[in-house]
Amino acid sequence: MVREQSLLVRVVRMPDRSFAIERNMKLNGRGAYLCDNVACLEKAVKKRGLDRSFREKIDAAVYEQLAQEIGH
Repeated sequence: MVREQSLLVRVVRMPDRSFAIERNMKLNGRGAYLCDNVACLEKAVKKRGLDRSFREKIDAAVYEQLAQEIGH
């Protein structure tokens, strides 16, 4: 399903290999989009969607930060 960008949260891998979470879609770097709800976050964690998107193991702190941003 295609969603409007205003309904998404973007996880960005910065040039220094750290991760940032944004809603305004302006940061440079490789990004992955996640819908802005708890069910979508839980599915991404279970299926390791971000790990696949970035082709690397994503630290649990990134998922924790996402949970805070989404309001889990």
